[in-house]
Amino acid sequence: MMRGRILTAVVLLTFVVTGVAAAGQFGAPQPVANPNGFALGVGYFYSQNNWEPNGNTSSYDAKMIRNEVYIQASAATKYIEGYLRLGGTNVKLENDTPIATGTDFNDSGVIFGGIGARGYYPVTSNFGIGPVIQASLYDNFTDSYNGVEYKLKSPWEISAALAFQGNIGDNLIIYAGPYLFWSEFKLDGGGTWEAKSNFGGMGGVRFKFGKNFSIEVEGQYTDEFSAGGMFTVSF
Repeated sequence: MMRGRILTAVVLLTFVVTGVAAAGQFGAPQPVANPNGFALGVGYFYSQNNWEPNGNTSSYDAKMIRNEVYIQASAATKYIEGYLRLGGTNVKLENDTPIATGTDFNDSGVIFGGIGARGYYPVTSNFGIGPVIQASLYDNFTDSYNGVEYKLKSPWEISAALAFQGNIGDNLIIYAGPYLFWSEFKLDGGGTWEAKSNFGGMGGVRFKFGKNFSIEVEGQYTDEFSAGGMFTVSF
């Protein structure tokens, strides 16, 4: 009983912190950790989205591509889970970048951290619905052009999805739903850039191997397609 109360407090704290804090992989709304237990996973996410200067009134924009690798630790009750992520990413901006039109911006080995929470409501034994909320903060992105260093300061993301879940037997979960997405960075020396699109859709599959192992694959689309996967061990 005490362990369950501690887990509930951790998850509720996660919700509070997230509310004031990538999209990144959402996952199914049902916790991946066993009830009143913990989970540890390793994931990869290929992210694409378009950015534009704040208040942009033209078609001037940049395409950002990231390859993210991370570890995720989570704690769950039966229907609520909170999680933390820590990882690294490379960054590439194409098109009309903050450096110069037609000049790519590149950086690698950028550290990021994330926090998130999910909740699941079983409507029937084979169908349920629930929210997933998450936020990420990145270290500065840095590149140079013609001897001048450009720094994109403290990029952040916050996103929220509403996922519909179907259970096929005991080992297969499919899920899909819409999500909202906000992201921003400040250019050192002036100017703010933001994600061009704030609405998208996502869907994925989670397959469990016995009680303690699972693999999850997910795709997302805003104005570009992104995808990723995660392998998790539950305790």
